[in-house]
Amino acid sequence: MNSNTQKSGASHVYVLLISACLAALVVSTIGSWFFYSRWDELSDQYSAIVSQNNATSQQLDQIETEFQRIYPDLLLLRDPDYRSIMMDPTDDTRHDHCRIYWNTYTRKVYLDLLSLSPPDSGKEYRVWCKADRSYQLVAVLQDAADGDALLSLGNVASAEEWAISEEVAGDTTSKAPGKVLFTGR
Repeated sequence: MNSNTQKSGASHVYVLLISACLAALVVSTIGSWFFYSRWDELSDQYSAIVSQNNATSQQLDQIETEFQRIYPDLLLLRDPDYRSIMMDPTDDTRHDHCRIYWNTYTRKVYLDLLSLSPPDSGKEYRVWCKADRSYQLVAVLQDAADGDALLSLGNVASAEEWAISEEVAGDTTSKAPGKVLFTGR
């Protein structure tokens, strides 16, 4: 019976060891599944955060680019040396608006189109200044469609009055404004 007791005790130990291994397998499987599902969830959250970060970075780049584009205009608008000349329409039915900025010290002239509609077909806008009772052509506006930026018109030494006219496109013979649409002092 001694040998039978030893065999019974040994098989009991093996049963306990197998039971412990199976319990460890079940616990490790459940733990692996739990940690994998947490890892997968966190991986999805991380991907969403990275995607959102990339979108925010692109928006920031766009805002910075736009700011760099308009910053010189903002500096000009805040410069006290620039005179702001509101160009009033000569026809009360027009609802267009534009403004000239002129620095009498540096002589630089800029046009803010605000809401200037395109010229009629085959026509172009011209900016004039009047000094000593004669008109001087300041600029020909080839494409006045970009109303959100100031247009540099060059330099003007002196001016008593400003005018914007609509002329036949390409006509270089006119020495004074024809159909004046806007005036300002």
